[in-house]
Amino acid sequence: MRRRLVRWSSSLPLGSLICDANPIRRPVQQLSRPYPAGSLSTVPLLDDLLGSEPFMMSGVGEGWPALYKWRDPAYLIVSTEDRVVPIECGEHFLHCTWTQKLMSMAEFMENYVRPEKAGYMAQHDIFEHIPRLLHDLDFPFFCSQGSCTRGHFPKKMIWIGPAGTISPLHTDPHANLFSQIAGYKYVRLYAPRCETNLYRNTTAKYCNSSQIELRGSLMGMLSEFPDFLNAPYVDCVLGPGDLLHIPPLHWHYVQSLTSSVSVTMWCRPKYVSRTND
Repeated sequence: MRRRLVRWSSSLPLGSLICDANPIRRPVQQLSRPYPAGSLSTVPLLDDLLGSEPFMMSGVGEGWPALYKWRDPAYLIVSTEDRVVPIECGEHFLHCTWTQKLMSMAEFMENYVRPEKAGYMAQHDIFEHIPRLLHDLDFPFFCSQGSCTRGHFPKKMIWIGPAGTISPLHTDPHANLFSQIAGYKYVRLYAPRCETNLYRNTTAKYCNSSQIELRGSLMGMLSEFPDFLNAPYVDCVLGPGDLLHIPPLHWHYVQSLTSSVSVTMWCRPKYVSRTND
């Protein structure tokens, strides 16, 4: 399949964190493709790619069947058959409206994705239950090599949701290779050294998340969290076929700009530490 060269340029949906004509204000580092199209002879070791800084690669997914198959809700509905899937309902997992429901993929697409109602299939291990969907993806240059992962990624998760779906600002202990399959997402990242400016949640259950609601009023945020604007960040918009490396312990916020399908691959490299910056 020929990759579309047109990047995200439409006006952003109401309530987006970014709303100007050129939303990438502090862009994530861009890396070239790690190997020539159709050749694996120059594949670098995973350890050479996964460092302590975020990076983005465009076109990594060029040729993946998922890029055109997964744009069609009917394909995902047929692939999951009658299996029920967990859906997060409400604004996001920190919001008072948040709850979880089990439903079929068809119900999710019809009642949440199509009408753009708040609902998210978040970090669901769908490949464990439907491994044939992995045939639509190809991660050879990451998954086949690299001592830090013993040659594989322990977790591969899918994320599906309508425009406006968000993952609040939070941090994870593992390295994350975030692949965008369909639609567009905005991602903002803060280094671990910024933690004191991000006001970690004091509730034990949500201690990996920030108290800051990035879509809230700027004046309200500064009143309650005065050091927040002192935290530097980088950001990007991911489109189909793009890949983003989120290093361990990096704080990140994710918002769907359109209906979206993403796949994350998690591992815990040997360099992870609380001082990673």
